[in-house]
Amino acid sequence: MTLHNRTVERDVRELGALVGDVLEAQTSTDAFETVEELRTTAIDYRDGERDSRDALDRTLRGLEPETAVTVARAFTTYFEMVNLAEERERVRAIRTASQEGSLADSLSAAVESLADRDPAVVERILGDVLIEPTFTA
Repeated sequence: MTLHNRTVERDVRELGALVGDVLEAQTSTDAFETVEELRTTAIDYRDGERDSRDALDRTLRGLEPETAVTVARAFTTYFEMVNLAEERERVRAIRTASQEGSLADSLSAAVESLADRDPAVVERILGDVLIEPTFTA
């Protein structure tokens, strides 16, 4: 089985674009443009293309309260999407390593590492392990 040739960067870009599309459709073009201005200004500052964060500060201080809430929600949603993209990347890495037989953090690798240990040590280690299934909606 061949896995997708996706990258976390591609996932972030696509999910970020989706957040932007939803933001513009559900709020306004002005709100979208404000978020984009803040986002690109922050990137420019991070990349050294701006010497200070004054432009960000001015924009944020000038927001109406309703727009500020929209901006905060947009960035919160964006960062949730970044976390999702990172989780997907971790799943891809685990699947790839599992297929290649090189998964270092597997259950079989854990069993192998405990096989040569003193039984009392193994019992103490396993006594500390707690596995609880979690069911979510």
